[in-house]
Amino acid sequence: MINRLSETLPSIRAAAEEEGWETSSGVRPPLRVLAQGRDHTIDVKEHTGPVYWPNLSDWIARCGEGNSILMTMGFVPDRVLGQFLVERDLVERVALVWMGLTSFFETAFRPRKIGQTDTPVFAVVESVLAARGLQLEPVSCRYCTGQPLGSCQICGAVSCRSHFMLCPLCQVYLCHPDAKDCYFKHQC
Repeated sequence: MINRLSETLPSIRAAAEEEGWETSSGVRPPLRVLAQGRDHTIDVKEHTGPVYWPNLSDWIARCGEGNSILMTMGFVPDRVLGQFLVERDLVERVALVWMGLTSFFETAFRPRKIGQTDTPVFAVVESVLAARGLQLEPVSCRYCTGQPLGSCQICGAVSCRSHFMLCPLCQVYLCHPDAKDCYFKHQC
């Protein structure tokens, strides 16, 4: 169990150095790892509660153009996940990890992950969190266990290819009529 995500950074740094990767610490970002010729930035936010899109996009921009692993004690709302999923270049270089705490007084972790989670550096981060009793679950579609592609513009549900459809006129994501009636509520 952890009290603060920053407690995990020394363990992540030690594990990265055991792999033979070059690391450097700082204030912002707190950890950089050079692994297999690619720069990875690892940053944490200790606050609980939601991380909305303006905050998330600024956070990503501060970390630079390389791969980033961003971890927060709070959570990422479905609508923000939808905006993140639409930005394919971000999904291919940024991994989001959140503990799921919705308030300061909540103690039950619901750790989730999404984005670029198949890198060796992310595997190290995941193993350090697992050693502390936090098993990261991938984000899935609200209606099944499929990989999410976007979120509905009406209700915000994160949906897979089988449970969303694009409006033929304005090209926004909407829940498929078999899942929910958002398609019929939508007005272009």
